[in-house]
Amino acid sequence: MRPWFNCLSSAFLLLCAYQGLQAQEVNLLGGVMSTDAGQSSYSYHLGYSQDFYRHFAASLTYINEGHVPGHHRDGYAVEAWGRLPTPHDRFSVAVGLGAYFYYDTQVLPGGSADVHGTAPILSLSGDRKSTRLNSSHANIS
Repeated sequence: MRPWFNCLSSAFLLLCAYQGLQAQEVNLLGGVMSTDAGQSSYSYHLGYSQDFYRHFAASLTYINEGHVPGHHRDGYAVEAWGRLPTPHDRFSVAVGLGAYFYYDTQVLPGGSADVHGTAPILSLSGDRKSTRLNSSHANIS
């Protein structure tokens, strides 16, 4: 595990404990990922989100990007979220920005390599009652 992730996740948990906050949201989302080469696989994420103020939250998420030939990538994301105010709070729109700490097992001739890295992640989420639409993009080079 990377020292950056340990520091960020520890700071997140300490902030929650200091604020005397209780869990706000735990979610499990599933979907499909695709590559530029036209390959696709399942994907899912398990996340924890904590509201700190009415329009500000933070999240810690495990992301599994599935298995396409040559890549088995997963990792953790830490994001700060800004929620946009909407009339009568009937629905919610939020934008998240943070860091994605990933681990990619790549198949190489004669073996494999575990590639570790950090990438920026940008997420957009919209929900109404118990229905949520979520999209995340990590810029991994």
